[in-house]
Amino acid sequence: MPNTLCHIAAQLPVSRLFAPAADVRLVLIACVIPDIPWIIRRVLAAAPFIDGYQVQGYAIGQSAFFCCCFLALAIALLAERVLFSFLLIAGNCLAHLLLDACQIKWANGVHILAPFSWRPWRFDFSWPDHLLWFILSGLGLAVLLWAWRDSLRKPWPFLVFGRGPRFFLAAFCLILYIVAPLAFLGPIAREDNGFLATLHEQSARPGKYVEFDRKPFAPDLNHRGQAGFLTLFGGERLRLRGVVPEDATLLSARGRFIDRHTVAVLAPRRQSAFRDLASMVALALVALLFIHSFVHSLSRRKQPDSGAPETSSRRTV
Repeated sequence: MPNTLCHIAAQLPVSRLFAPAADVRLVLIACVIPDIPWIIRRVLAAAPFIDGYQVQGYAIGQSAFFCCCFLALAIALLAERVLFSFLLIAGNCLAHLLLDACQIKWANGVHILAPFSWRPWRFDFSWPDHLLWFILSGLGLAVLLWAWRDSLRKPWPFLVFGRGPRFFLAAFCLILYIVAPLAFLGPIAREDNGFLATLHEQSARPGKYVEFDRKPFAPDLNHRGQAGFLTLFGGERLRLRGVVPEDATLLSARGRFIDRHTVAVLAPRRQSAFRDLASMVALALVALLFIHSFVHSLSRRKQPDSGAPETSSRRTV
């Protein structure tokens, strides 16, 4: 999937083109929403006593478009123009997922028609290390810096005080966003999304086809003819047999199980850590942008009246 800078580069200018009044902060939130489950999954991966397969299935469900819409509505209810804000955020969540589907990402895909269909969509146009995505990353950084300046010119787009019923409705939508994926863990497993069912049923693994995406890889220095070890999201280590790039630390692979814990590699692909680094930089900058713009909005509120007639930043919902 493209890093967060790529999403910002592609989505923010287009959003402002079709909706000139769009607040850049709402678009930036939408650029992040579909990735929130995967960020949380990475945090929980290091926690003990957590079933990695369940967390993976939950993340697949929560990143589906219909779940993103729950969070989009919760955020829109805290904005001044509910319908406009919801359409802006939800539309950009959809654009985020469709852009994700453009990259080749084995064992993965996006879910646009869920919960009616859990079959993932994949367009597979190019690998993440294609020059296009590096160019978009650079453009994304420039666009983000422009958005930072733009955010300081406009009042804070969210309600801070009052409007009690709105907060209760927003809280209800947030609860739906958290709870809804739990109801679809069964269908996600039956569709074998991310090859979860294949990996979870260890006794049935031998002979089955499987794919992995961006998993930590360590070469086997003690045995010739065995490529090394791949670490799954649940912490399990699989032995790989076959030829893989010697300098690989992150590996995508297609293969077939020889036994429960050994996979014959049919097609390996070395992955770069650039995507993760670029996303972390983008997320940190977006967080700082929100903090800075919020503090700036508060300071503007506290400034004494200069004598000019006050114009309310609130709009009728």
